[in-house]
Amino acid sequence: MSINDIHFIREILVKDYQGKEIPTLQASYANASSLHPNFKAVPFYELEEVRALYAKLGGGRSEGSQSGSTVIIPNRSRWANLWGISAEEVQVVESTDGEMQPLPGDRAANERARARNRLMRD
Repeated sequence: MSINDIHFIREILVKDYQGKEIPTLQASYANASSLHPNFKAVPFYELEEVRALYAKLGGGRSEGSQSGSTVIIPNRSRWANLWGISAEEVQVVESTDGEMQPLPGDRAANERARARNRLMRD
């Protein structure tokens, strides 16, 4: 995992096989403008470095919440990556422990897709 290619970092609580909750860092290489990035667990050998970056950029998880804030690192050129990134350059999105609300336009698009699927089956 390359630190310079990461665009999303978040912390969530994951239950192990004994039911104990363990804080886990996840990162994504998805484009910074992605709506639904694909998160993967940070490997143990890079955990300290990514955790330090997450804390430096303003990420964190409050006690009692299942997920912490998500740090969104903007797309940067290779030249800009030679210098470190600061907290002023990133966007920190607070977590919402509840379910995500669908966008109003999604309902109409889903209905059109269902109608199209019905026509194709018939």
